[in-house]
Amino acid sequence: MFRLSGEVQAQEKFAASLNHITSIDSTDMVVASQSDGGKGILSFPGVNKLLFLNTRTQETRIVELPAGFVISRTFLNVPGRYEGERLVLISGTYKGWGNNEKLEWNDPEYLFVSTASGQHLKQISPEEERLVEWTVNKNSNTLALITRPDTNKDKKYDAKDSNKLYIYHLTSGQLIAMPPL
Repeated sequence: MFRLSGEVQAQEKFAASLNHITSIDSTDMVVASQSDGGKGILSFPGVNKLLFLNTRTQETRIVELPAGFVISRTFLNVPGRYEGERLVLISGTYKGWGNNEKLEWNDPEYLFVSTASGQHLKQISPEEERLVEWTVNKNSNTLALITRPDTNKDKKYDAKDSNKLYIYHLTSGQLIAMPPL
């Protein structure tokens, strides 16, 4: 199943539309995803921005991810603290990793962290390494993540590449590579 969406545009170079909103537990914050459409009558927008809204103060903050990044999932009610606030995790893919400016199934996925107020956005998973799996340990306030680097630089993730394990300390911002087995 797929969803086709279109936008009618006038003089603007692009039109933005909010398409999903979720509350962050134990905070005054809600997060809406925002899509940018390109020039033209029909567009197939990729989610590349998040709108953080404080429902108590009505203050908003737009978090724009790096150029070419398309969000695949946003995790809002994750245990743990980052920069003294609730934690928000964002996973997604960079368009054009294989030198073709298209999103493809084998493009690497990356993990970003932000606060519940939309501040301190930071990429956690290393460049050129595909995110495989992650989990948060609430007791130690850490993220454990498994990645797969493209060790032979052939722009493919295959059996020739082996996984790596990292621990990311949410308090200090330190990413530590664990020794291989």
